[in-house]
Amino acid sequence: MILNKLSASPSRTKRRLVRLAVPAAVVAALAACSSSSPQSSSTQGAQGTASASGSAAASGTASAGSAAETQARALLPSSIKSSGVLTLVSDFEYPPFAMSDASGNFEGIDYDIGSRLAAILGLKAQWTRSIGFSTLIPAVQSGKAEVAMEDIGINSAREQVVSFVRYVSNHDTALTAQGNPDHVNPANLCGVTLADQAGDFEGGVEKQISAACTAAGKPSIKVSTFPTVPSMVLATKSGRVAGFLEGVPSCAYDAKQDPTLGCTSNVVPNDTSYAGIAVSKSESQLGEALAAALKIAQQDGSYAAILKKWGATAIAATPEFVQ
Repeated sequence: MILNKLSASPSRTKRRLVRLAVPAAVVAALAACSSSSPQSSSTQGAQGTASASGSAAASGTASAGSAAETQARALLPSSIKSSGVLTLVSDFEYPPFAMSDASGNFEGIDYDIGSRLAAILGLKAQWTRSIGFSTLIPAVQSGKAEVAMEDIGINSAREQVVSFVRYVSNHDTALTAQGNPDHVNPANLCGVTLADQAGDFEGGVEKQISAACTAAGKPSIKVSTFPTVPSMVLATKSGRVAGFLEGVPSCAYDAKQDPTLGCTSNVVPNDTSYAGIAVSKSESQLGEALAAALKIAQQDGSYAAILKKWGATAIAATPEFVQ
């Protein structure tokens, strides 16, 4: 998210505060391991397509284009123009932003938006599954992928190593077992045992809250780290932890899918934050093109249709390219 402060802090957006002082050799290794075989959106039928505007929508296939689209496409780097392909990466483990269905087809808010932007730019969207969230930014840094998307929170640490196109806003709430048996209150988390995913944004939020707790003479948050969101859900359901912080849309989705889960009625105070589409610092032209394409998607209604499809209309944000 773009403006990171606890007084205007974060959303999971997804979570995620990647530890970004990563040595080059480690970055390369992570990026090399970050995917299975690429899965082009063109091979996934109607999965994740937006219903608005009747164009190529989220399928990632090129359309003829309006005058505005022509202008947006002119901003693209020549290498991407000539390839006709936009490579995107996500770990597809964070519904409703990025996930896969029972057949393994990709879907979600980010899949739909990323594919729609590719179509606006006259490109074929080629998606790759990462081995984990913490490899997404390194994959972009190393050139393994041109774009990373998974509700990635914009903060100052990440802005040092990649650029972002702001595309959604968010707030963090707490996912708990149904009925909130441990009485988790996002406004008072001192001493609470929470799950956290390695590299996520919420880890940074929890550290800031813990620091405030100890400064006030109260116990810090107790954190148990897990590799994936599903493993955090299992820990919550088993009672190993009281719950975990995540963005409102994701919490609502998880609770809808599993009636043994629930979301707290309030959010972490002063928690407005933004998520961004990550691109390499060396690809400012691509960032500008994506920002222009996002404005078109907002104007033609396809952006709103995607958010509505996933029950997330409240997270709409004004596009901004953050270098």
